[in-house]
Amino acid sequence: KYAKFYNAFVDKMQDLLPICKEKDPMILAGAHSASGQAAIKAMSKRINRKPDGFIGLDPFRINERKMTIDASIPTLEWGFAKTTCAVKINSAAKAAYEISSDAHRVFYRVDNISHSIAHCVFTDKGCAIICGRKKDGEWVPPAVAKSIHAFIVAIKTFSFTPSQFTLPSDDDGLYELFVNVQDPDA
Repeated sequence: KYAKFYNAFVDKMQDLLPICKEKDPMILAGAHSASGQAAIKAMSKRINRKPDGFIGLDPFRINERKMTIDASIPTLEWGFAKTTCAVKINSAAKAAYEISSDAHRVFYRVDNISHSIAHCVFTDKGCAIICGRKKDGEWVPPAVAKSIHAFIVAIKTFSFTPSQFTLPSDDDGLYELFVNVQDPDA
């Protein structure tokens, strides 16, 4: 389903979005939770045009032994330090970071051990059935937006360094940042 939607949208993007007419816009594919898994699976085999980058908002069920992300696709992942909403950390954003190219990947690991923040923080109203969106982590959506801006600049300049992705909230210890070869397990 994700590949079908992605292909239909990208193929008709210039008609659907007048601002894109007669341009070659940057395409960023992305998704949250199980849709993130669908996006990664779709990118590996069924899309007409590769995206310029992938944004995973705690994509879930990522199987490091069976899944890959094309090495030419830069990735930006947001995930957590401990399992939340039944989303195991070793099958989510951390795993997506691990299966992507260490030449252009970024992983923000939110400290949900010291701070009460759940997997559904990336949604407007929570995930159906699993958990409702609470007033936790109000800093997360603006931080994700800033990281996406930095990600776009990094893609355009072919330069991925930790300093590009450091956000003001880092001083508060709200997240850890890993870029390229930096290992979240170290």
